Amino acid sequence: MKLFSKKVMGLCLLLIGFAVNAKEYYIQGTLEGTFVDGEYVTKLLNPVGNGIDFSYESEVLGEEAERGQYSFRFRNATTECSNGFKNGLKFYRKENGKWQEDSEVDQSTALFRSDRTMEVVLVLDCSSSLEDQIDIVQESAKEFISLLAEKTEYRGNIHVGIVAFNYRQIVSDIVPLTASNVIKLKNFIESLDGMVNNNTALYGAIDLGINMMENYVVQNGLKNFDGAILVAFTDGLDNASLKAEKNITSPSQYLEYLRPIVKSKFIEGKRLNSYVVAVKGKDVKDDIVFDDNLKPLATSEKNYYLLDDMTLLKQKFRSIADGLVTRWMDLICYVPPTGQGDVRWVLECTSKPTPKKKGISEIGAVVGGINGFSSKFINGKFAYQLDLGMKFLNYTSYVEDLHMSYEYLAYVLDLSQNFMFQDNVREWQNGTLFWFLGGGINIGCELYYLNTLKLGANGMVGLEYMFAKAPITLQLDFRPGYARVFEWNYYWDSYTNSYMSKIRRSNLFEWTIGLSVRYYF
Repeated sequence: MKLFSKKVMGLCLLLIGFAVNAKEYYIQGTLEGTFVDGEYVTKLLNPVGNGIDFSYESEVLGEEAERGQYSFRFRNATTECSNGFKNGLKFYRKENGKWQEDSEVDQSTALFRSDRTMEVVLVLDCSSSLEDQIDIVQESAKEFISLLAEKTEYRGNIHVGIVAFNYRQIVSDIVPLTASNVIKLKNFIESLDGMVNNNTALYGAIDLGINMMENYVVQNGLKNFDGAILVAFTDGLDNASLKAEKNITSPSQYLEYLRPIVKSKFIEGKRLNSYVVAVKGKDVKDDIVFDDNLKPLATSEKNYYLLDDMTLLKQKFRSIADGLVTRWMDLICYVPPTGQGDVRWVLECTSKPTPKKKGISEIGAVVGGINGFSSKFINGKFAYQLDLGMKFLNYTSYVEDLHMSYEYLAYVLDLSQNFMFQDNVREWQNGTLFWFLGGGINIGCELYYLNTLKLGANGMVGLEYMFAKAPITLQLDFRPGYARVFEWNYYWDSYTNSYMSKIRRSNLFEWTIGLSVRYYF
């Protein structure tokens, strides 16, 4: 019990720590309402954000909304909260020095704007140094495109092209992200494993990508153009870029030519924004030289990402795509038709990441109360766990003939099945922590003499950690339960001259702690 008490105390401290470190997310300002030429006008003065960023103005004018309310629009709103704005923001007003919620005001909503266009070019390394890891590049690029298309509802206001490179450049022209063009771009990406070849002409590929975006914007006369984005990936240093028309005969000359273009390029009045994602491949010998040759290709240091290994590429591409689409988000916050003074819109952030994807299976081993095979199957936020192994069962059996009881130790082969609700606690770069709660049934029989049968039910609660860099999970669980033990005993009956059997029944309250290690796929 002392071990269990320590485990419970540790879990409580962990949850308390999350609560203490919880951050407030809100927009706050001073509400002012007045009549101008017979019309009611609302203003929000000096709005500021905490954990929420937007295009700041000294005052924001209100707009008449539904149900007699007025709304304020905060342009280009983003938040540090991993849930985004999907839970909405609640309205508070300050009364007598205290913030009071007004539940009759609608929760804030976040809307993607459809009146903006953006150009994105992916520059992808497909040199031979990648070997069998080209599939990670392909999957990352396809998910990047899917996310951009889904978040903008396939409207086509994001335009995407691809430049793949080794010693040469292979191009997929820029097209609007409609449903049919998404398929076209993904087909091109899937074909890259057949284009893997020697050498790395990175600088020439980036130069070509910038020129593609500039020509595309000018030729198509795009309205409400909001920017050109270049996202480049490589695992090596350039050793093949040349540019005859500029008399550039070496990669070092090409870098010096390209550096000022990346840092100060404007297309139709919008500054180029360049991201570089890099992984040190097997051919990279000098870390400093690697950084010095790649950092200048990003428009700022925060746009340069040096990853530890290829398994992190998909996650980084996803975060870049998220950042690109959220820059178009407008946050609509509501106020009642009348009111003055300080107001605040509060975002409830649980700091939870996206839950586990559907269809995850896990197999491995469990030790503790039961020792043996462990498996788990996850579908969204629901899970089924099956454990099969040996358990040491200590119970008291009552002998009716002798009117006495005795302690009995049995080695039981136990089958345990549990159904659980499972959700995220917190996500880090190296993994995700989940909690789960549920229960199930278990059945067991004595391993050696087969004269003891156990039937029981139990609850189950615990934590599971899923590593991001390796397909491994660690699980710690507590299972309190109730069981009934049936014991068959045989004796010689002199009256009938035959063996007779007698069943003894025992009730058993048991609790166990289990530690599982499983491989997930």
